[in-house]
Amino acid sequence: MEYEFRVSAINFSGAGEASALSEIAIARDPKKPPGKIIELKVTDSTYSTLCLSWTKPHEEEGVQDEAKGYFVEIRPVENLDWHRCNTNAIIMTSYTIKGLKSLAMYWVRVIATNDGGEGEPQELDNYIVAMPPPVRPKFTDSKMKTFMVVRVGNSVRLNINFEASPMPDIIWLKDRMPVSKRITVSNTERGSRLLIPTSEHSDTGIYTIIVKNIVGQETFSVEIRVTDEPKPPGPVQLEQNVARTVTLSWTPSPDERRDDRLHYTVSKCDPVKRAWETVAHRLFNNKFTVCNIMPGQEYYFRVYAKNDIGLSEPSKSPVWGTKKTREKFTVTIPSSELCNSETSPSFLVPLKIRDAPQGYECYMSCAVRGDPAPHVTWYRDNVSLNTNTNYYITNTCGVCSMLILRVGPKDTGDYKVIAENPLGRAECSTKLTVR
Repeated sequence: MEYEFRVSAINFSGAGEASALSEIAIARDPKKPPGKIIELKVTDSTYSTLCLSWTKPHEEEGVQDEAKGYFVEIRPVENLDWHRCNTNAIIMTSYTIKGLKSLAMYWVRVIATNDGGEGEPQELDNYIVAMPPPVRPKFTDSKMKTFMVVRVGNSVRLNINFEASPMPDIIWLKDRMPVSKRITVSNTERGSRLLIPTSEHSDTGIYTIIVKNIVGQETFSVEIRVTDEPKPPGPVQLEQNVARTVTLSWTPSPDERRDDRLHYTVSKCDPVKRAWETVAHRLFNNKFTVCNIMPGQEYYFRVYAKNDIGLSEPSKSPVWGTKKTREKFTVTIPSSELCNSETSPSFLVPLKIRDAPQGYECYMSCAVRGDPAPHVTWYRDNVSLNTNTNYYITNTCGVCSMLILRVGPKDTGDYKVIAENPLGRAECSTKLTVR
């Protein structure tokens, strides 16, 4: 049944005017307070907020009735007094506490309530810290460069973005040592920037960032090459070891010692085409044999040094061959004996030890001679590479070359070249390290 109530004042003169009607009241048995909430948990957190969720308590007839609302209370770990976050009971089973102090520790509890009163509070199993959920450091840019070339004098900027919680410690190293004081490092919650205002040759090296917090650490390395257009190679000398060929040799560019990516390009100008053409590129040694040289014709050669910035000025060779007027002459042919020019294979220029950055081209070459022309086989860790399509192998006029377009960790190993003909066998070897 539903009831309404009003009140009148009475004295000896009678009853006064009745009051306004009360709210409707329903006649029912007394309510029992609700039980404890279930599955209280933290769903999210920041340095100033905390998000909670829970499940309403079960009803149990005669013991605990249905919950009609909830109060959320909080207290710092150093305080014994609970503070109620919401003045009026909320009906939702989730709540966001705001205004927390960064990295402060709090106890949290939730109380269910109904018309019968408040139930027992349910606390979290442990105190919580006002901070985002712990996240192991992770770099967020999947296209970070592992190799950079910078012209001397230009600035260098490295921007590294990451995710981590709590705020990590950030360390920059150059070749495993702390970076110099002339290098500026700026850190934020989500990234770090390294700045070299004016680069120098000495800034060349491998730079490593270490991002570390209580959950774990992550590292990333990038090789920075500070260079300029290379100086030209030294004087070019010409000689003929085999008919219809010319062997060029030159002293190295002064930059070869400090730049292992520096290589050479050879150009030729002949009287037929009357134009310069490239006859060799990506040479990592100081000698090359040019084939198909016509006797009695003049040839000119140029050798360039090349690196990641560009080409040097050319080193020019002296003229090779001389045009001669044809004269009548007689030749008395002496009796001759058969001459055997056959030789076993031998290497004129051996392989060099290589150290190549991952993801870039790697070029190896050597020079071999022998008569008959030897058959050449390349090996890596004693496995033949001649039929492997990942390696581009050529053999021109005794210059044996191999090109790896995108070198990777799997290419690390011992490389060997074996030259064989009916008169013998020769080999040379080297080691490739991928960094």
